[in-house]
Amino acid sequence: GNWATHKSDWRGNWSPEIARNLILRYSKEEDILLDAMIGGGTTAIEAKILNRNIICSDINKKAVLRTKESLKFKVDNDLIESWDEMAKPYINECVIESQVNVEEATNAIKKQHFPMGQTHKCYAKCLFVRLGFYNPDTKMYNSTVMLEKIKGLTPEIADDCYVDKVLEGDDCHKVFHGVVCAIKKLVKP
Repeated sequence: GNWATHKSDWRGNWSPEIARNLILRYSKEEDILLDAMIGGGTTAIEAKILNRNIICSDINKKAVLRTKESLKFKVDNDLIESWDEMAKPYINECVIESQVNVEEATNAIKKQHFPMGQTHKCYAKCLFVRLGFYNPDTKMYNSTVMLEKIKGLTPEIADDCYVDKVLEGDDCHKVFHGVVCAIKKLVKP
């Protein structure tokens, strides 16, 4: 996967979307889940992101150690709430403009799931333009405004993810990859 700490190199690894959908359908926040064959840790990572408790085991000690390492990330609820509050005035118009699925778009940061489709990329661009973070005419980010408004964003993260980044592709692609880069750095342990 391309979010949180998922790695796709574990034999028999399954898609995080499958684990996420099952967890969402059959449990609620704070429930306790059991995964007796944790393998690559996919279910445990998704459980943490979705605010579920999980008991993990595996006959393979390497699987347990790998999962422990994969769970060393923090879901910063203050950051998520701050972003949600900042984006709220623009969500409806950006959903309409980008034609993105509203639930996927508004839950992307909370669930640490960033679909790579063009509608998701253009949703991110729309929000960045409305918030004054990106100017599509100059193709430049306004890191000063971003540093003032985005909770937890540091000059180092802004430099790594936004400043002087020239990516192939359109504005939607450019903004989306900056967003994913910054969020990954903000949720590091």
